[in-house]
Amino acid sequence: MGRDSRESGTALVEFALVAPLLFLVLFGIIEFGLVFKDSLTLTNMTRAGSRIGAEVGNTTDPDADYQILSAIQAASGPLTNQVQGVIIFKASPTSSALPAGCSLASPDGVTGECNVYTPSQLQDVYPTWQQQQAQDPTSFECQANWDSQWCPSTRVVSQTGNDGSGPDYLGVYISIRETSVTGWFHAMTLDDVSVMRLEPQTP
Repeated sequence: MGRDSRESGTALVEFALVAPLLFLVLFGIIEFGLVFKDSLTLTNMTRAGSRIGAEVGNTTDPDADYQILSAIQAASGPLTNQVQGVIIFKASPTSSALPAGCSLASPDGVTGECNVYTPSQLQDVYPTWQQQQAQDPTSFECQANWDSQWCPSTRVVSQTGNDGSGPDYLGVYISIRETSVTGWFHAMTLDDVSVMRLEPQTP
């Protein structure tokens, strides 16, 4: 066996040893880039929702939560099908934590604290709103299986509300399921929350 043949064989063995590590690093970079991109989109979704929520306050025409979910859906792009749920909640001025009992595992929400929305409600928000409007244009707000736990009409927007401390704070929590594109890594859950104060209005 000649020298060239031995060197070629050695190179093949070395490549076989190094290749898995190289592919792992390459796929890791790809996965990290995709997760980072989706994380930025998720942040944009929560901020878009809370920004609209702060702007529309306690409006019921159209319903505030409908407008929040519409903003989230518009900002979600290809992530729409990866959303696991959305929670619109009454937030604390000093914390972005979800109120006790408010979670995607409790789709009924918590009275006076939060409304929990399923992926299908987010994806079908406009058809659902159209259907309800066709039935009774004046009663979409504060409906069971929609926003009855924390009705938009009860949200405080007065500058003198909450015993003088001003308007409520509204939070938007979103969870998405991040799947592996390359198949080399496990799926993961990403979540984000954004809190904004409702825009104050003169009582």
